[in-house]
Amino acid sequence: MKKILAIFSAFVLMLIITVVLHNKVEAYIASNDETSYSGTVILIENGYGLNMIVGDKNNNQDRLKLLLTDTTKVYDKNGKEINLSDIKIGDTVKARHSEMMTRSIPVQTVAYSIRILKTN
Repeated sequence: MKKILAIFSAFVLMLIITVVLHNKVEAYIASNDETSYSGTVILIENGYGLNMIVGDKNNNQDRLKLLLTDTTKVYDKNGKEINLSDIKIGDTVKARHSEMMTRSIPVQTVAYSIRILKTN
């Protein structure tokens, strides 16, 4: 009986350690699975979905096409959540986005959030 109890205790302990480590790994991945980019809004388009091109209007290589989804959050410079329609061409924004990007020009990626740094 003591042997069964010892095996059961060891199993429970391993299960607890696994859950704790898994949660820490998931939190680490979530915190590192995004990056940010700041630039001027050059274009807002509504074709096959809402997209925004941010970057240097004079340098085609320094642009980022943000694919906006239903879960993309938009904030003003004070951190208050606002509507996407409040962003205008010429505004300076900082976008948090996925690390996964296309190799196209401009680079395309999914935006998690957009914060207005300076209005036009």
